[in-house]
Amino acid sequence: QHLSGLQKQLQDSPTTLPKETTDRILATVLKYAAMPSPRQSAPIRHLMARILIVIFDQREETRSLFDTMASLCTILNDKKTDVDSSIRSCVIHIIGAMEECHGGKIISLLGECVNLISRIYRNAKEGEISLRVE
Repeated sequence: QHLSGLQKQLQDSPTTLPKETTDRILATVLKYAAMPSPRQSAPIRHLMARILIVIFDQREETRSLFDTMASLCTILNDKKTDVDSSIRSCVIHIIGAMEECHGGKIISLLGECVNLISRIYRNAKEGEISLRVE
């Protein structure tokens, strides 16, 4: 409910938020995306991705977008996420949504993201159906 309310407030905001506020929101969303519990279900993954998309729709500069995508790749590459497929599914979903909406701004990260996600897909176990679907 909190994420849904935040997304609606960001979309309905007539002006852009200050950089400090959006930076705190970005840090919070990335922190929750990397947490093993509570497990990130599909609706929560969608909300996290939409919040990040709305934030970067309002921003003109692409440096923080690049940094956010790099930190998402770092979360995927971390050894702790090898254990928990829900974290990997969440981060892969967010990366896909961000590439879909803002991929033209960060084309230089596309190769790294594709290599990382394909490696994770190849190493996924048969029981990790949700990861393979994502």
